[in-house]
Amino acid sequence: MSSNNANKSVTIEVETPDGVLYFTVVEDNSGRPCRVISIIGKSGSSLAAWAEAVDQLINLAFSKGAGINDILEALSNISTSKPIRSLRPTLVVKSAPDGIVVALSAYKREKYKEHVRMLGGLSDTDDNEEDSTYARSIIS
Repeated sequence: MSSNNANKSVTIEVETPDGVLYFTVVEDNSGRPCRVISIIGKSGSSLAAWAEAVDQLINLAFSKGAGINDILEALSNISTSKPIRSLRPTLVVKSAPDGIVVALSAYKREKYKEHVRMLGGLSDTDDNEEDSTYARSIIS
C-alpha cells in the first residue's frame, strides 16, 4: 500500500484497573476517526473479547455518523469496584471502558492542539507537561 493511501493512526497507553490499555484511533483520509482498536489483557481472554466487542460497537457508531463526543458520553462513568489513579495524579480511571474515555479525550485534545498549531496559535513549547501525562501517545 502506498504511503499516500495510508490512514494515520495514533495509539494511546492508559493504565486501567484491569491492566494497561493500548487504544488506537485510525483516521480516514479527511482526518476524522473511523476505527478504533483496543488491546488489553491476554489474547483470547474474556477481557480481550469484551474490548473487541466494544471496539466493534464504536466502529459501527462511527460508520453511522456518531462522533467522539457521542462515544465519550456513552462510555463515561462506567466503573468497577477497583478504580485506580492513572499517570496523572488527579485522574482516577474507574474501569477499562473509562480508560477508553481517557484515551479518546486525550486524542480529541491532541487533535484540537494540532488544529490550533496549524492556525499559528500554539507552538510545541506551549504544551502543558501535565497534559502530556494524562495519557501517553506511543505512536503518531
